[in-house]
Amino acid sequence: MDMDTSKDSWNACLQYRNKQLTKQLKDYQKVSALTKCSSSLIVAMGQLLCLHQKPSYGIIKDEAEWRDLFIVIDLFYGGVCQKNSSNAYL
Repeated sequence: MDMDTSKDSWNACLQYRNKQLTKQLKDYQKVSALTKCSSSLIVAMGQLLCLHQKPSYGIIKDEAEWRDLFIVIDLFYGGVCQKNSSNAYL
């Protein structure tokens, strides 16, 4: 593979990823507008959902660690667990 082909391949990859991330951002903005939550909170909750659905994705091993994690999130976002029943994510 010559240098130009490699560069073209890399550019195509970056363009594809840029389109994916742009679409994801638009989706987050739509959800944020509908739920009146910040997009950063939505991203954080999405990551929590991934942690719970795919244990290999994360390092949380038991309910006590989940509880501790939500305590930390509440420190940053203020009452997430009280506003949104955290058990819905577990």
